Amino acid sequence: MSSFQLGTVLLFASLFLSGCGGGQAVYQSYDADSGETTYRTRSYTVSTLSGSNIGSSKSISMQALSQCVGQGCTPTTIQLVFSGSGNQQLQLSGLDGEIVADGARINWSSSDAAQGYTDASDDQLVNVVGEFATISLSTSKVKQIVNASSVRGQIGGQSLNLGSGVRAGLESLVQKMRGMSDESSSDGTQSS
Repeated sequence: MSSFQLGTVLLFASLFLSGCGGGQAVYQSYDADSGETTYRTRSYTVSTLSGSNIGSSKSISMQALSQCVGQGCTPTTIQLVFSGSGNQQLQLSGLDGEIVADGARINWSSSDAAQGYTDASDDQLVNVVGEFATISLSTSKVKQIVNASSVRGQIGGQSLNLGSGVRAGLESLVQKMRGMSDESSSDGTQSS
């Protein structure tokens, strides 16, 4: 086999292994020191805030992650972690929000979302930088979002775009978690 043919075969093999999802990779790691398995998606831009000055656009990103104790265990909850772009400060009206999946509402309050990032109450203006909110959802609620034909949401008064790419990433995360549980037993405990 020529080096060109070998290169072509390797290229197709890597494309096949990465899937057709266009960067829907889910990462799984095990930390022997803590005994925790972590599953995480890449970060997705879910909201863009336009400013009045040229080049003053800011964005909100979301990453889904989940942890449990044990190697290849199956977590019971998934955390949606929201962060601002770079080191730019965002001004939001609280951290409360909701995700509506085919009419089913998933709501959270500012105090639920803040989780030690900042003190915030609903409808109170808050300035945030970097990671600013974490929402914990059951796996069944995340599956509801994945399987919905229509999904919309908002956090801190800013609308969230949870389009097909985001939902495909969440679906990959759920599948990866389920796939690992088929290979080994699990106690299903959740750690934060």
